Amino acid sequence: MRITLISLCVLYLSLTACSVDKAERRPSPSAPTTCTSLLSECDKLISRHEYDRAVEEAFQALSIAEDQDLEEYMADAHIKIAVSNLMTNHDANAWNHSLAAETISRDAGYDLGITGALILKGKVCSYAGLSPETSRDDEGIEYAEEALRVAKEGGLARQEAEAWFLLSELYVNKNRWNKIIDKTLYAKAGECLSRAETIVKDNDLEDLRSKAFRYWIRYYRQGGKLEEALSYCNNSLEELSQTDFLLKMQLYEQLTSMYAALGRVEESQQSHEQEMYNTYKYLDSVLESKQQELDVLHETSRKQLEIERRDGQIKVLIISLILLLFIIIWIVKWVMDIKKHNAALQKANLEKEQLLLLVSKDFANPTLRQKNAVEDLVNHISSLPRKELEERCSALVKDAGNLNEEVAEYVVDLVMKRREMASSAGLTQREIEIIRLSSEAKTAREIAEILHLSTRTVSNHKQNIYSKLDVSNNTEMLVKAREMGIIS
Repeated sequence: MRITLISLCVLYLSLTACSVDKAERRPSPSAPTTCTSLLSECDKLISRHEYDRAVEEAFQALSIAEDQDLEEYMADAHIKIAVSNLMTNHDANAWNHSLAAETISRDAGYDLGITGALILKGKVCSYAGLSPETSRDDEGIEYAEEALRVAKEGGLARQEAEAWFLLSELYVNKNRWNKIIDKTLYAKAGECLSRAETIVKDNDLEDLRSKAFRYWIRYYRQGGKLEEALSYCNNSLEELSQTDFLLKMQLYEQLTSMYAALGRVEESQQSHEQEMYNTYKYLDSVLESKQQELDVLHETSRKQLEIERRDGQIKVLIISLILLLFIIIWIVKWVMDIKKHNAALQKANLEKEQLLLLVSKDFANPTLRQKNAVEDLVNHISSLPRKELEERCSALVKDAGNLNEEVAEYVVDLVMKRREMASSAGLTQREIEIIRLSSEAKTAREIAEILHLSTRTVSNHKQNIYSKLDVSNNTEMLVKAREMGIIS
């Protein structure tokens, strides 16, 4: 049984190992879902300006996508990393990840990835223009125009709007080093903004409104059209909902600086107060959102701990049931062994009774020689070897005349059972002789004389017998010896 259980365990472990190995080699069906979840979380983190955490989430998605060879997710992950790097002024890293996203997307024919990578490359070029010598605006315009073409062909409205915004930014950039505004470039910037804003409104791209605000204000201010910029800001504020605290904060910031530039101090001060109020409300909303996330995380952790606790309880219960089963099996086996032992004792007692009955019938008037033979056999029965015991019993039975040969077998079996019982109790032949003589009501002195021992030695032997039979006196010893079949 033990070998069978071990074999089953080994077989189970082998099958488990094989299934795990196959699962490692087989593409995981949950990988796309995991990547989508990670990239979605990355977008949320970017919107909250938590760029370091966004990069961590994006790299996790990238690792899973690379393991499963999911090209589109690989491209998207590179784009998220590039965006985060760009916002933290790591332009070189942003450029490298944009190139990686572009290469993967072109190989996979993934238009969304191609436009995203090209727009990012254009932004890197836009941000590089810290001086006329480092300007890469023309290169950025090429990337933006290609992104615009791919977006139009693929029907990607969001990417098309972002490409128009980028073109507007690059045309404004080209004018920032000119002492006199190039009207052609300025007109192109305005045209790009108008097209981008139209796409945003037509497709309800509400999250791109803040880009429109920033680009229009910058456009107006570059052209010296502060009054138009003020009007645009005030009109935009009216369109915003009460909870758009971040956009309101940005617009009031622009109003504060523009009113100050126009010398309208009181209005500038009022705008500044509104800016501070919306800043406070925005931070308060961020903290509330964080608190909600922490509450959800806490609740999730609590549920997970509860599940683990219940799993632990189930495991303990299973182990307890297994132990209880083993205990029950052991108890059943122990009871069966006791029953077998009792049955054996009953059988031995029955055999003894049958033997005594036969002997009493056939030796009702035994001769003196037969008496001496029986007495001699009884005196030496515990120490005789089996062969000699069989011979003497057979001779005694034969001498009786009409006794069956089975009587001799009864005697031999009885003696051998006694020896086994005595051996199991650890009794020596000398101790068995002392028990037999004690059963004949012999005193310690008489036993010592018969066995040629000292009285002290006989007493020591009796103490050893008491210990082995777990008794405390001579009477208990004789009762126990009869139960074991050592004496009749």
